Amino acid sequence: MSKAPFLSGAGLCLLLCHGTFAQQTSSDGLIPSDRADSIFQHFETHRLEISPEVSLVLDSLLERSIQTNDSCRLPRIRSWRAHGYYARGQLDSAMFELDLGQRAYRPGCDSLHYMSLQANLSSTLLELGEFERVVTVTETVLARWNDEWARSSSRNALLTNRAIAKAYMGDMEGALAGFKDVRENARREGMPHDELDALGNLGALFGMMSG
Repeated sequence: MSKAPFLSGAGLCLLLCHGTFAQQTSSDGLIPSDRADSIFQHFETHRLEISPEVSLVLDSLLERSIQTNDSCRLPRIRSWRAHGYYARGQLDSAMFELDLGQRAYRPGCDSLHYMSLQANLSSTLLELGEFERVVTVTETVLARWNDEWARSSSRNALLTNRAIAKAYMGDMEGALAGFKDVRENARREGMPHDELDALGNLGALFGMMSG
């Protein structure tokens, strides 16, 4: 089956303007702690730009987290790095990074960081054509989603990737319901980009159904 022009979901938000985060290091060769904190928080609230600069900044954040044994940030940084590999088509590297991120996650750390890893895992599996695994991963973690958590693009990503996988598996009704879930959730949580993606995916699905 040829691929329809669906827009898969990603479990992160990150956008950098070029030159925003010039590389700085402290006496120990690591990015300064306060600078790392500022960048990390910025990454948590902005959409991703794939660029060499972003990759270098993520490398620096990863090195600091490893050297300082910051186990709660490691999974999130690994997730961002995995998305970068995924976006560049380096799927083996993305899977390796996601495995490291899942191994690094510890109980008591931010659950949304774990969900980000799972969302990016589902995106990578989707690109690999492993649709049944996508459904298994997404349904398992969505069943654990806590509605009291802060809004997160990871939820929409998981819903989106499950719907896409169902479409490729021939479950058009499940895919249709899934994309509508994304649209409604995005509207409810005030995430217009995700809502637009859902509308685009609904259009792609209708085209697939009528083809």
